[in-house]
Amino acid sequence: MSTVLGEFINLAKIQSTKTIIKLTESDVDTIKEIQILLKKKGLYKGEVDGITGDLTQKAFAEFKESVWLDSPELLGASAAAALLEIAADHKVTEQNDRSEPIPESSKGSKTGSSMKLPNGTIVYENELIVIGIPLTWGEFTKKMYQGSRVKRDR
Repeated sequence: MSTVLGEFINLAKIQSTKTIIKLTESDVDTIKEIQILLKKKGLYKGEVDGITGDLTQKAFAEFKESVWLDSPELLGASAAAALLEIAADHKVTEQNDRSEPIPESSKGSKTGSSMKLPNGTIVYENELIVIGIPLTWGEFTKKMYQGSRVKRDR
């Protein structure tokens, strides 16, 4: 994040000092930073020139609306932080599932160990929790209770 703050020093300063200014009164360098980030987000189609024109104001207003911020004419700490999130290029990745999959032939079948739920329903290890979603009671309880078992000497 330090390299992001180094590249967008004006926005980082607004964020850290909790300054609020009108977008039209922002300095050229701050507007350039905003234009670069809005362009990266695909909201700004103009040139990065540091001028607070109609395209910049429209793109900024659309951006603020997309992140649930009001006052489209104001640049404050929340808007600066949201813009810096674009700069940080956050991405969500899937976690690796290391459990062994149950063979398709036995998924959804009422086979394997059974247990009684608090509501009195009996479910089976290979039975799907919700029809159409490939998660069985056995997979769910294995992950839920993994590590809670106590090994006993015999």
